[in-house]
Amino acid sequence: QQNIFFIVFLGVLTGVGGGMIRDVIANQVPMIFRENIYALPCIIGGILYVYLQSVISHNLALFISVIFIVLIRIISEQRKLNLPRIEY
Repeated sequence: QQNIFFIVFLGVLTGVGGGMIRDVIANQVPMIFRENIYALPCIIGGILYVYLQSVISHNLALFISVIFIVLIRIISEQRKLNLPRIEY
C-alpha cells in the first residue's frame, strides 16, 4: 500500500525546496514567491507518477513524469502563464 499524499508531498517539497535554495544562493527572490506556475506542475507530475507506476514500470513512469513537469515549466515560462491571484 502506497501513501499517495506522502509521495506527492515529497515530490513537491523537493522541487520547490531545491528551487528556493538555488534562488537564495543566487541572491534572488525565490521563484515560488514571484508570479509563475511553479508548484502546480510538481503536484500534477507526482499524481501522474503514482498512477503510471501502477500501470507501467517504475523507471518509465518516473521518466514520463519528469518530462511532463519540465515541459509544463518551460511552456509556462515561455508564455508567461500565471495562476490567478487572490485579491483581498
